[in-house]
Amino acid sequence: MKRTHSILLAVLLALCASLSAVTGAAAAPLVELKIEAKGADVLTQELQLRAECDSACTIGLANVNVLRFSREGEQLPGAATQPLKGSKRLSAKRAVTFDVPLSTWNRSHLQSAVAGGGYAVVQVAVTVDGGEGPYTTASVRAPSTPKKFLAQEEIVVDLKPQIPAAAPRYRISVSGLQTTDWSYDRDKTTGTCTVVSNGAGKQTIRFASKKSAIGRIAAIGAEAVLVPASGRAPFVLPMQLKIERDGKFNAGVSGQCEGVFGVEGSGPPGPCQRTGTLDTARAQLMFSGRDRLNLSLDPDSLLGFAPAAGLPDCPIMPFAEADDNLDLMDAVHRLAAPGAAGKVILIAKRSKTDKLEGGATKTTVRWTVTLSKIGR
Repeated sequence: MKRTHSILLAVLLALCASLSAVTGAAAAPLVELKIEAKGADVLTQELQLRAECDSACTIGLANVNVLRFSREGEQLPGAATQPLKGSKRLSAKRAVTFDVPLSTWNRSHLQSAVAGGGYAVVQVAVTVDGGEGPYTTASVRAPSTPKKFLAQEEIVVDLKPQIPAAAPRYRISVSGLQTTDWSYDRDKTTGTCTVVSNGAGKQTIRFASKKSAIGRIAAIGAEAVLVPASGRAPFVLPMQLKIERDGKFNAGVSGQCEGVFGVEGSGPPGPCQRTGTLDTARAQLMFSGRDRLNLSLDPDSLLGFAPAAGLPDCPIMPFAEADDNLDLMDAVHRLAAPGAAGKVILIAKRSKTDKLEGGATKTTVRWTVTLSKIGR
């Protein structure tokens, strides 16, 4: 009996020690987050995150996401999570501020949502002491857009940046070419059975502005801005995309494959639509900093299109960040000076390769923007 009591006592002491260790451990810090904005208008606005802990902690930036909502508060498709970098050690109850840079795609999302009379909801997530942490949100809208409680904070921005009256005017047009080549081979043979899984294809997109448009370029602080003649951001050009696509997937089994999932002799799909034209696309041009001009397709202009609309439906493996099969990969023009005189022809090129299981997707884009200076 004594031995039994000794064993029970030892177990109880061990449990007490464990409980002491748990209750004595430092509690997870309470974290407060708030998204703020630098800049009063949608073009020069830069986002920041204010963070504070009730006890000493390390806050790291994890990712940012931009969600678009209609004027009625309905969420629109096309969100993209963007990873962030950076961390800071915080003293107890002492706030610090992080810059939250947005990618060209997310900036385009934000600007198109706000300019369209809707809302952009920005989500920023953090890590705390190296582990998963909380996130916070802020909605961005124009002054004329009704207030809706879509996020924890609200940021109101102007769509008409204050630019100098003497800012030079340009007639602007865009043209370019994007190609995507993809292939993979995952065929596997085991004994007398071959599981077929392979494919290849190519998409070519030729794009050009349907007409030129007049824009003004000016430097505001550390940013250059490009606005249409009306002065209301963003600067958008109507585009025509001519698409050619040819691709196939092969899947099935061959040989003696008893018990293996697949259809004997199955092969490539039937005929598919190879060519098509999209006349409703819009390209958005915007500056990042004072010397980087970016182009991306306005996501709203790609929504709602199906093969029935006459667009290609042959198989394709688009580049990794594509929000749509017809999306243009971002490229960047570097300008020596946004207010350069005369005619300026700029060419941007970009190429990237994404690995697939058993293959790869390679996308190359080249686009040209022509700026011809005109009178005031």
